[in-house]
Amino acid sequence: MVNVVCNRWQRKKRKIMKLKRMQEKAREKEEKDKDAEFAKEIKKQFRKGHRPPKPKTYTPETKELSSMGQCIEEARRAGLSYGQYMARKISMRKE
Repeated sequence: MVNVVCNRWQRKKRKIMKLKRMQEKAREKEEKDKDAEFAKEIKKQFRKGHRPPKPKTYTPETKELSSMGQCIEEARRAGLSYGQYMARKISMRKE
């Protein structure tokens, strides 16, 4: 008797799992179709010479540099490292 009940339960479970797999495949197919349609639209736009708008680039606000930041910028302009720049700056003060 236990085997009969167990077999019935397994058959029901298989049916449910089969339905779930079929639903998932249908969803995947819909997504593929949507992606293909979107790709076709983009190709049409490129053929016609219309290009999609470029995304806006992020430009952060510029902040005022600290005294160390200013020294680093001056060192870069002079083609030196920060340490070399500071050594020259200190030696200039002593003279």
